[in-house]
Amino acid sequence: MDNEPMMKHQEEAVANMLLMHYTADFDEPGLGKSRCIIEAAENLARRKGLEAVLVICPAQVKFNWLDKDLGEIARWSNCTIHVVEIGGLEKIWRRKGTDDTIIWYIVSYEYLRSHIEDVCRCMAGSIWWMVMDESSYIRNRQSQQHKACIQLRYGRIKTGGRYKQMFDPPNWVTIMNGTPSANGLQDLWGQFEVLDRNITGLTWWEFRNQHMIFGGWMNKQCVGYKHANEFMNKISPHVICRKKSDVLDLPPKTYEVVEVPLSLPTWKAYKHLRDEFIMELDNTPILELNAAVRTIRLAMVCNGFYKVGESAAQEISAEKLCWLTDWVTGNKDNTIIWCWFRYQINQVAGTLGAPALYGSTTANDKNEIVTGFHPQSKINKHRYMVAQPQAGGLGLNLAAANINIYLSCDFSYIRREQSEDRIHRPGQTKQVKVIDVLATGPKGQRTIDHLAYRIRRKKEDFNRWTKDQWRKEVLSE
Repeated sequence: MDNEPMMKHQEEAVANMLLMHYTADFDEPGLGKSRCIIEAAENLARRKGLEAVLVICPAQVKFNWLDKDLGEIARWSNCTIHVVEIGGLEKIWRRKGTDDTIIWYIVSYEYLRSHIEDVCRCMAGSIWWMVMDESSYIRNRQSQQHKACIQLRYGRIKTGGRYKQMFDPPNWVTIMNGTPSANGLQDLWGQFEVLDRNITGLTWWEFRNQHMIFGGWMNKQCVGYKHANEFMNKISPHVICRKKSDVLDLPPKTYEVVEVPLSLPTWKAYKHLRDEFIMELDNTPILELNAAVRTIRLAMVCNGFYKVGESAAQEISAEKLCWLTDWVTGNKDNTIIWCWFRYQINQVAGTLGAPALYGSTTANDKNEIVTGFHPQSKINKHRYMVAQPQAGGLGLNLAAANINIYLSCDFSYIRREQSEDRIHRPGQTKQVKVIDVLATGPKGQRTIDHLAYRIRRKKEDFNRWTKDQWRKEVLSE
């Protein structure tokens, strides 16, 4: 258990959670949101009789709560605790502390979607707190995790095609997210619908009519928002949101862009796919799915391979890998190498002899890899870790490393921002460096790498692009 005193911004967050039953902690990654939950829970146990806390989080973040040594509960809790993982390996561990006892239930969004009744049985009859970590997972009202959290939040479970009031709803509810609104107000409405629908007072259709602007194909695409201040004024009393630069004194973070020219044969393959994409822009009435597929294929070629459907990936070239092997010869710092594609992860990990972290990495292997890059870990067998942002970009503290290299990166602002801040957080003692590796044509021509890089910097989501915008952006490359 750590005895480090709470910082002022954390004390303010705890006070807000104790004052209000429904809260949104949107502090930037690295400001200690998990610790604030733990401190507030122990206060509520003493003052209000809180018995249990249910933490719902992505599967890859469970380690951050469950681990007996480096997990947040183990580090910061003072009272007697029982930590239970619902689903998965059913981990249960206990530690005796003060007289107050809290049962911490940890469950993933993925498990909750199909096992909501199991979770309900755990919480029934308790005075409990529902915490949704990385609440961007519930921003889409049509997603299964959003629907499951709605049922759990309001105690109305769907059985036999009907909703029935099965148990008392949680006494307190909190959503946590360091990047809450990458796609605008629509993301916020989805999260606040689960937190407490009375805060906005708007059904989906009322929100749609009052705040969304439509255009694009058949005038059905959301291209912007209106009356944003009116919506923000409704939710702001429940929100706490601070930036690291305002409350922490962390080492500086610098950025570098490295451009790696593609070989002439690779560039020809890239141009062929790009020209096919442009033809589709003129011949396909509904573009969204084809656009996603085409951009992924272009990105594959930029990273030296090509794959269609379930076929095996075929290596085309290795320009970025050659750059990386040259770079590591002069590097002495612990480094996280982020890659979009599993093929590239395996290729880099094999070349460097580094551990690889992606979706199918087993829990035990992941715990060992992540522990080695935790700033409090005393054992680290590797200088490099190769990771997929979807698997390692949320909730983890990897501040034993101080360099992020993005060998390939998708269009998602959320995944980029979250993964980037795994190393820029408390515990970091060195200057942080972020390197983006972008492929170019043989003569410096721009590629899809440049487009993705620009979209992330502008905090755009390409899923909202209209057909005309796609044509403009692809041709500009």
